[in-house]
Amino acid sequence: MPVKILDKVQFRLDLKEFFQATRIRPDSQDGDRVRALAKEAEGIARPKAVFREVLIVDRGQSFVTLDSIKINSQILRVNSQGLDRVFAYVASCGMELFNWAQGYFDMLDRYLADSIMERALNSALKGLEDYLRDNFNADRLSYINPGSLEDWPIEGQADLFGLLGDVEGAIGVRLTESYLMLPFKSSSGILFSAEKDYSSCMLCDRPTCPNRRAAYDSKLYETKYRDS
Repeated sequence: MPVKILDKVQFRLDLKEFFQATRIRPDSQDGDRVRALAKEAEGIARPKAVFREVLIVDRGQSFVTLDSIKINSQILRVNSQGLDRVFAYVASCGMELFNWAQGYFDMLDRYLADSIMERALNSALKGLEDYLRDNFNADRLSYINPGSLEDWPIEGQADLFGLLGDVEGAIGVRLTESYLMLPFKSSSGILFSAEKDYSSCMLCDRPTCPNRRAAYDSKLYETKYRDS
């Protein structure tokens, strides 16, 4: 299946949400700074995503083969049961916004720029989800990401990027020697349609995580994934 690039994602900062999340008063001097940076960012930001529909050609004990690439993940094997396809993706806030953020050195400015990049990444992810729903009839989408759990370690990034080809040429995201992505506000993984909602947060017991999307379920791995 061909690779598809989404590079026309719109980005507008929800100032009300932003002020609430950062606990900055809109009528303060810092509030004025938020508005100034938001205006700059909205003129610069180009959130992007690249994805590919990938056929599942084989699955076995604790692995799934996508095209010719074997992904060692029991969680992916169980969650993809009954499916014949998944979507490999990389999404990013965009190099434009990343380079802009590197120009700020004041502690508050760097915090605000980082928070803005996070929201630009979320815009790219939402744009990707909307596109898949509208064009691939992909409902109830869930994510599996390399490095989020021991089940699929960070080294899995290499296989994922292998499924997508020249990601840096497509959307400017490159993989470092330690398998991290640049820009840092990027996300990679497998999207799939699930009968029941799944989030890796359900299997992660980190007590303090600002990006938690679901409550930790201490019994889930044993009941659903252990030697399934």
